[in-house]
Amino acid sequence: MVCSSCASPLLPGARFCAGCGTPAPPACASCTGVLPPGARFCPACGREVDDRLTPLTPGPPATPAAPVAQRRVVSVLFCDLVGFTGLAALRDPEEVRELLTAYFDRAQEIVARYGGTIEKFIGDAVMAVWGVPTAHEDDAERSVRAGLDLVDAVARLGEDLGVPALALRVGIVTDEVAVTVGAVGQGMVAGDPVNVAARVQAAATPGTVWCDHATARLVASTFDVRDAGDHDLKGKAEPVRLHAVAGATPTATGLDRLDVPLVGRGRDLALLQQLLHAAVEEGRPRMAVVTGAAGIGKSRIARELEAYVDGLPQPVLWHGGRCVSYGDGVAFSALSAAVRVRAGIGDDDGPEEARERLHTVLADLVPDVTERRWMEAHLLRLLGLPAQGDELADTGRDDRFAAWVLWFERLSERHRAPVVWIVEDAHHADAGFLDFVGHLVARGRFPGFVVVLARPELLEARPRLATHGRTAVLNLERLSPEQLRTIVDELVAALPEAVADLLVHRSEGLPLFTVEMVRALHDQDFLEPSGQAQRPPLRWCAAADSTAVESMRAPTSLQLLVASRLDLLAPAPRRIVDAAAVLGQTFTLAGLCALTGAEAPEVEAHVADLCARELFVRVTDRLSADHGRIAFVQPTVRVVAYEGQARRDRADLHLAAVRHLEAVPGAHGELGAVIVQHLLDAHALLPAADPRRDGLGTRLVAWLATAMAQAAEMGAAQEVLHLGDQLLTHADGLTVPAVRARIAMAEAATDLARLDLVVDVLAPVLATPVPGAATPDDRARSAALASRAHGLRGDVEAQGAALRPFLGPDGLERVGPGAAATLCVQAVLWHEGRADWSAALVWRDLMLTHAERSGQPPVVAVALCTAAQSVSLRGQHLVARELRRLAVDYARTHHLTAQLTHSLLVALAFGIADDVAQAVAVGEEAVTTAGRAGGRPMLEQIVSNQVLALRLAGRWTELDALAEAHPDLEDHVAAMMTRVQRALAADTRGRSAEALGHLDAPVRDDLDGYDRLWLDATLALQAHLEGRRSEALDRAEQLCALALHHCGLVDDYPHHLTMVAPWFLEAGEHDRLRALLAPVLDEPGLTPLLRAQALWLRAALEDADPASALDARAVDALFDQAVEALAAVGAAADLTRADAARRARRARA
Repeated sequence: MVCSSCASPLLPGARFCAGCGTPAPPACASCTGVLPPGARFCPACGREVDDRLTPLTPGPPATPAAPVAQRRVVSVLFCDLVGFTGLAALRDPEEVRELLTAYFDRAQEIVARYGGTIEKFIGDAVMAVWGVPTAHEDDAERSVRAGLDLVDAVARLGEDLGVPALALRVGIVTDEVAVTVGAVGQGMVAGDPVNVAARVQAAATPGTVWCDHATARLVASTFDVRDAGDHDLKGKAEPVRLHAVAGATPTATGLDRLDVPLVGRGRDLALLQQLLHAAVEEGRPRMAVVTGAAGIGKSRIARELEAYVDGLPQPVLWHGGRCVSYGDGVAFSALSAAVRVRAGIGDDDGPEEARERLHTVLADLVPDVTERRWMEAHLLRLLGLPAQGDELADTGRDDRFAAWVLWFERLSERHRAPVVWIVEDAHHADAGFLDFVGHLVARGRFPGFVVVLARPELLEARPRLATHGRTAVLNLERLSPEQLRTIVDELVAALPEAVADLLVHRSEGLPLFTVEMVRALHDQDFLEPSGQAQRPPLRWCAAADSTAVESMRAPTSLQLLVASRLDLLAPAPRRIVDAAAVLGQTFTLAGLCALTGAEAPEVEAHVADLCARELFVRVTDRLSADHGRIAFVQPTVRVVAYEGQARRDRADLHLAAVRHLEAVPGAHGELGAVIVQHLLDAHALLPAADPRRDGLGTRLVAWLATAMAQAAEMGAAQEVLHLGDQLLTHADGLTVPAVRARIAMAEAATDLARLDLVVDVLAPVLATPVPGAATPDDRARSAALASRAHGLRGDVEAQGAALRPFLGPDGLERVGPGAAATLCVQAVLWHEGRADWSAALVWRDLMLTHAERSGQPPVVAVALCTAAQSVSLRGQHLVARELRRLAVDYARTHHLTAQLTHSLLVALAFGIADDVAQAVAVGEEAVTTAGRAGGRPMLEQIVSNQVLALRLAGRWTELDALAEAHPDLEDHVAAMMTRVQRALAADTRGRSAEALGHLDAPVRDDLDGYDRLWLDATLALQAHLEGRRSEALDRAEQLCALALHHCGLVDDYPHHLTMVAPWFLEAGEHDRLRALLAPVLDEPGLTPLLRAQALWLRAALEDADPASALDARAVDALFDQAVEALAAVGAAADLTRADAARRARRARA
């Protein structure tokens, strides 16, 4: 928080500003919301204000009381005597009392033997629980063993007392319950599993132990578990599958990280080494996606690669980073951490110090001042620091991606060393971050190696990540028993053979399970330090009982194993673990102090102990993103610690984390998403009646808006949508934050080509305005976004309807120049799409006027590009050519990558008509720029136009290579255009079957207006190639008429005309062809290409038509002019055909 007077940061706990002495604003003691002067009640949560107001930035909380409740996975046993009521009625009360006493005594003895606790006796029923107050990894097995012993004990008791019919039914359920800490006897546990256990018992047959599926799964390798069928249990909507435990089976059962040599991964490591060297030799990045289950050894193989790199004679720039697993996390945390490490920016550095460190590094890396300033602005935003000035206020993701890739390129160039970047936990990564990683590998021009570590679900969600030609996928398989035995032998000396076999069998192929079970044995004093400097580090305790290990069944769930280790901790270190679990996978000492209220020396001592117990680990790698922080040894440890806390305790810690993070420098930058997640978690965990819950809403909306802005700046479109959905859920109607959120979501959805979402999310903003919510600029931007979405969907009517409120004489009266120019762009495009050229001209002038007034380079660049396109469509060729050149130069000068890409597209599409060879060169730059920028929609349009240019140039090999490099175009117009060009190229080379194959793809038949041109072209060409001549000619005439209406004599019209005209010659339809060519015959204002093509087509027509009015000499002159003109514009494909026709004519003569 900052001072309201001088904007200086307020120190935690401060009552006055350290910069100017102004009193800090008071805060509500309940929700910490700001209290206005004189307030008697908090406006955020409604709680009465205490006379002793607290500052808005409270200091560390008092030491919290020990938790009174926990959530635990326990095994609940419920048993009941069968027929006891009838038996009691027939026997003397004294005998009944003696029987019950003996029964209860045996039950108490057996439950205690297996480490359980009697929760209560109910008549002749007993309820016991395992996992309270201390969990063991084999609690389910213990409860089953106790159940079997109880059944046998009751049977023997019946024999001893002369009641042979006496029997016991046992039901066991393993599930999560609420536990009252410190309770003894009744009231220890509560929850549905208690009731279910009683119902399972009632369903069991006398003398048996039945259990639920969760318990059966945990004990299946130790006991003979049989399916008992589905049963209707009271309180359950669906039948429940139950299992009967028939008895024990021969023990057969187990699985990374005391530091052991790499086992079973030699080939995988060798492949990573080869990929690294290949990237160095090629001077371009490569990527390896290493996938596998949690605990399979992904981080271990990365550490081994780091050791290999350290031993290389040449320098390597190593970077480590983690995709934050807390909620959706910070979208680009792995990237920003890599930049921070290389720039020497620490966690405690303030904004100015961070800015200075980055500036110093860039001054060394980038000699060019203009390039350096541009890079610095985008890197500052990555780090959550505002750039100086507002010249980049509206730049998009394309510029950011280009700047970030350039950072790695200049880094490698300056140090003359390859870059290695390890990205851990990539299954938590935001879609925008993964887009950048793919973009970096595809477009980077430096020796680099990106290693992405993730669980298999990453490739399930992002299959394209594995399809890039410079990406290798390594799926780590589970280890064999022999390999696991090697790990055991490397960890423990003198281990009894039976115990070693047990550990291997229980490990399930996961090395992490092996190491965690070895830790558990050490914690329970079965193992001790070996005292050796070399391996193995541990040895079997001579006094240890190996049979006790067998009875301590290793769990099939690592979660239960970790819970058993956590329960060995004393209350103080356990509170440290609980606080750390709320903070995340990695955390700081300051964060632990803030959440626990303990002093730093005390927390430091506990952390040291937890590191010794290998629950925590200090990150000491200086180039790691988490250098200097503390981390959980494995994410599973954090999950168990977090989920074991009561909801209210977790909520309190989340709110404490928010207070701590708000005071950290850069809270409004990349930490915003973390604060949001803490607030969301706290809001969800607090009971509905808690007064703090409502008060969190306003703070949550404000932080969500901050996080959305940060995600939008980073180009994380998917995260913008996710955060926006949450903001709209918590916003109170169509407020100002809700309106801005909807606009940001629409922009993100546009980037993702989710056009229906754009329309839906903007509908409330464009409806009847809510006073004070949407400003005129907001409504104008919303209208422009909606109109663009409708236009891209091919809905011309809706495209205009979105703009209509602003099309009147006073429509833009109160709209700012930037928003007005943006809206005018869409108005120009709409009018041109309807061929309303006079209206388009009016809006084009307005667009340029407002862009000029805005003074914003991105807005001006878009206006110039739109004007160049508009003038090109009007056939004003010389002016259009200069405008296209100006648009390209302006965007390039201002480092506006997205606008440069668009301007190059326009220059390519319309430049074909002037000089095909030069257009191909422009297209090559456009493809490269669009690829570096990472914008797929623009890239697809460029690819389709470049394919057309290459066909005209007769460069078949390059055409096929470009099209095959982009096989799955999502833009339906670009896809159809590309397929038509490939079919024409194949047909020209005499490959008719291949040509038809290119057209054999689903097409949209619901397109209208301009968007329908390439659909009609596809259908016409398909009919021609299949020999349906009459249909092909009819479709050709319709196509040319539609193209002439929408394009005039420019844009796509010449391409459609010259495609179909030869068909009429082949069919001898000379009169129809003459009518088709009428608009271009003797027309003075044709482009150079169309003029050359018109000369050729007329020459061919006059040569073929017996009724031609021209003599032979005039026809020969037409052919000569056509060949000369086609050669001048570089239309090699048409030149070949025209020259062949000329030679054939001469041969006939």
